[in-house]
Amino acid sequence: MGFDGGGTGTQAEVLDTLSEKRQSYQLGPTNRHSVGDVQVQATLEAFFKDLQKSGIDLDQVESICFGGAGVDTQEDEQVVHAIFRNLGYEGKLRIVNDSVTALVGANRGYEGAILISGTGSIALGVGPRGEMVRVGGWGHLIDDTGSAYAIARDGICEVLKAHDGRSGATRIWKGLKGALDIERPEELLDFIYAEGRQKQEIAAFAPLVTQLAGKDQLADKIMEKAIDDLFCHIRALTVKLRSQAFELSYVGSVLEKSDEIRYGLTDRIQETYPNIEVHFPRSSPVEGALILAQNAIE
Repeated sequence: MGFDGGGTGTQAEVLDTLSEKRQSYQLGPTNRHSVGDVQVQATLEAFFKDLQKSGIDLDQVESICFGGAGVDTQEDEQVVHAIFRNLGYEGKLRIVNDSVTALVGANRGYEGAILISGTGSIALGVGPRGEMVRVGGWGHLIDDTGSAYAIARDGICEVLKAHDGRSGATRIWKGLKGALDIERPEELLDFIYAEGRQKQEIAAFAPLVTQLAGKDQLADKIMEKAIDDLFCHIRALTVKLRSQAFELSYVGSVLEKSDEIRYGLTDRIQETYPNIEVHFPRSSPVEGALILAQNAIE
């Protein structure tokens, strides 16, 4: 079994190694930091009970890999590990962060590197001794450079600077005004600082910046900064991996939807590191989890 666990939902895939038949399932959220350990256990318990009704018992399961958002520390790993054991699973078990399973799925194996730029940003690679190497991903308050959140935040900042007279006018304001149905830039503060405001709600405004490529000087400046920041991830990764020749998969809404950022970054990478092979994911994170589960029994 492979799991791709997130804060809004979880995908599971079950492989019958005898028949090679695969079955996919959609579960509820399993990020322990979002919904709590009790809910994570309840979600998995309900899933295992449904499997049992369909004729699959836990003692038939040889290996499980759970790749989850919220598995950030050794303590997280131990807690999730304990949840599976509490539910009666006794087979091989690997608990990793969802970025690890994303890398394995994207490159169809535990190798190469991945650059993620969605709500947040992070780069990961497999080192020469099989160790996982990380660059960035330290959260939106202090990092996540080159992400949708950073692009949206910088766009909002430029609107307020223009309102103050600290910079020139920008068409980003027109997009924000329409999206939030507001009349004055000051009203942006009510949205940004509202109690419980989530980073993904701000990151959702990144397209208001990227769609202005070539049409707005300040939007172009923000996108160029995003390219620079993401390239810094790759430059640091080459140092940590002690290699300038590896495959690199692009993942996340910024790299998938903004041609300007993707093309600009790819040009920078190919000019500086011509032996890095850039591509989109070859498979999904849940497939990556399944690969790691299979590797545990081979």
